[in-house]
Amino acid sequence: AGELQVVLAVVDRIKGGAAIALSCDGTFLRGSSGLSVYTVRTLSQDGQIIDAGEAVLQVTAGPLTEVDAIFETLMIREANALNFTLSTTNAVPVGSRFEVVVPTDFSIANTLTVASVINGVTRLLAPSVSGLQILVRLQDAISEGAHFSILVSGVSNRGYTGYVNFQVRTLHRIAEAWEVGSTDLGGQVIDEGTVDMKVVALIVDNTTVTTDAGVAGSFGEVCFNSVLAAEIPGGGAIVLVFPDGYDTSLVSTDNFVVGGLDGFSAVSKSGLSVEMVRREGTIFGPGTEVIACIQNVGMPSYETSQ
Repeated sequence: AGELQVVLAVVDRIKGGAAIALSCDGTFLRGSSGLSVYTVRTLSQDGQIIDAGEAVLQVTAGPLTEVDAIFETLMIREANALNFTLSTTNAVPVGSRFEVVVPTDFSIANTLTVASVINGVTRLLAPSVSGLQILVRLQDAISEGAHFSILVSGVSNRGYTGYVNFQVRTLHRIAEAWEVGSTDLGGQVIDEGTVDMKVVALIVDNTTVTTDAGVAGSFGEVCFNSVLAAEIPGGGAIVLVFPDGYDTSLVSTDNFVVGGLDGFSAVSKSGLSVEMVRREGTIFGPGTEVIACIQNVGMPSYETSQ
């Protein structure tokens, strides 16, 4: 990519200290982000520089838009496979790079594989991993406004629920050290965007609920007996959410008793949700039986099977 030079012939003499405004219509910004430096010079009739200055423009990346996103699993701690179909804003030359940054607390396996599907051609790509960043070099050009897919296998979901996003970018290639006349666009972002995902919990196995307050409108103790489907770390939590119609207004943070777990815990309440956060203790794995009992829970004022 070479420089574009526009030379204008001045009919009248410009006095020193005069203000000059130049307007150029029909120009297009380059297809990558970063600083663009415009150099302005005044020249003598024989081409010698009289005055010179620079103007800097920060070019932002175009949007890399999600068309479709397929996840093999949304479950916590599960090994996942990603299939992202994306739409470009700017053209992506051959040899450009594609980057995906996985969310915090996700993990990337040594057996990671990445493939691209561009113009109907599927290619296996060699990934480079740095922390949570995965980089590959694209072997096909992608047209402006075109759809392409990236398939990633070997990423594991984090160990807790919530909404996350994967950062995705196309970037200009970085020239090899031995290349002559390489572009200064190396590594600059062409388009960028995000792909959203919701990490969900594993289903707790064999849960039973018992209470000594079976009469509608009465208050009493409610106990949950569950078998863990995933481990609870020392800093993990147990959250019990009661259905609509129950009354937790008399529940005290001192009325939450958990059997089967060790360590100190803190209890909080918000609406129909009661949460016990472990401050310390042993990591309990899948298959551990946990009994959580809460006192002073009000039953619904109508008959229910819950």
